[in-house]
Formats: sequence, structure tokens, C-alpha cells
Amino acid sequence: MISKLKMRSYLAALTVALLLPASSAAVHAAKTIGFPTSGQFDQVRTISVPRLSFRDVQSISFKGSSIRVDTADPSSYVPVTQIETPDAMYIYTPAAEEAEKIPITEKQPPLLERMNADTKSNLQGATKTGSGVFEGYNCDIYQTTANHGDEVVEIWVSKDPKFPFKLKTIATDKSLNKVTTIILQNISLNVPLDDNLFEIPDNVKIVSAPTNGQGQGEAQNGSGAKSQ
Repeated sequence: MISKLKMRSYLAALTVALLLPASSAAVHAAKTIGFPTSGQFDQVRTISVPRLSFRDVQSISFKGSSIRVDTADPSSYVPVTQIETPDAMYIYTPAAEEAEKIPITEKQPPLLERMNADTKSNLQGATKTGSGVFEGYNCDIYQTTANHGDEVVEIWVSKDPKFPFKLKTIATDKSLNKVTTIILQNISLNVPLDDNLFEIPDNVKIVSAPTNGQGQGEAQNGSGAKSQ
């Protein structure tokens, strides 16, 4: 069984672009568009270096202000679930009977508003190089650089005003001879999703994360996560 700290670190590394708070200006702009309020998609990341390739898949669901991310720790292939509600984030393995609760002290915008802000940030300084179609979406293609010019990044951005986000990113690091590809696929928007998808099962004990780095937080039974 993987440790809670390892679960938290692994999920944080994968979901940072999706789940980090967005700037207030970007969020305000996003609210005027009217993004879908529910949906599901997969985020697939592939990292390739000579004679070696790594791939992981996140299945992401969202409804209102609630988010669920199902993935697997690649070192052990143990399924890991992260659920975010307006009040807390829960991290647990479905096979386990305990989940860690991490309080959220500041209100976070819905997932798509964060994705919108992340896309706009990534396109700063980028140059449009063409257009194409990916996953059925007409896209603009941009190119930019990172890591002091060692990394060339190609970004495919949907033209759909209801889903104007990065659908494919290909980052080629010349210095490390590494290619990282991140794509969104199996996109379904405004689909009915049960509230219990964003709740901790009743048989899972919820343990609050320590707030001072010592000991273990207070425990309670499941269903502490409520979708909103």
C-alpha cells in the first residue's frame, strides 16, 4: 500500500495544471463565457526518452465545484482517487478503508475556469503556427519555448468557446532528449453525473490531515465529501 504522503505528492504532480487556483482576472473572464457545468475526460501523459517510455492516465470528472480524479501510482499500479469539494480535498485508495482529508481554506473556482486560466498563461509569448483538428475539435496550434530555450513546446488549443483549452501539448527537451506529450481525450460535456461520484463511500474512514506536522487528525466515518 502506498503512503498518504506519496499519494499526495504523486497526485499533486499530475494535476497541478488542472487544479491550481486561477488568477481572479482569468476567472472573471471565464465566468462570462458559460462553460459546461459537468463532464468527464481523460488526461494522458506520455514521457519518452531513448529506449524508455512512461505513460499514465487520469480519468477526470467534474460537476459544479466538485472534482474527481482517478489514476494509478505507476510504481505500484495501485488505483488512487482524489476528490475535491468546496471545503476539502480527499485522497484515498479505493481498496483501502481510510482516506485523508485536507481542508481547503480559500474558495476555489470550478475546474474549467482553472483550465482556462492555465491555457491563457501558457500562450503568453507563444506564436501561432497553424491549425488542425484533434478529438473532433478545430484547434489553433502554437509554439513557444521553455527552460531557457532548451525546450520547444507545441500547444493545440480548441477554438470551441465552450471548451477553449489545451487539448494537446508536446514538449521536446533538446538537452535531455526527452519528449513529453499531454492530451485530453474521451471528452463528454454537460453529462448527468451522480452526486455520489464525488463522495467518500460510507465504509471508508476519513482522517483529517495533521495541521502542525505532528500526529494524526480527527477521524470520522465516510460520506464526509459532499458534492456541490
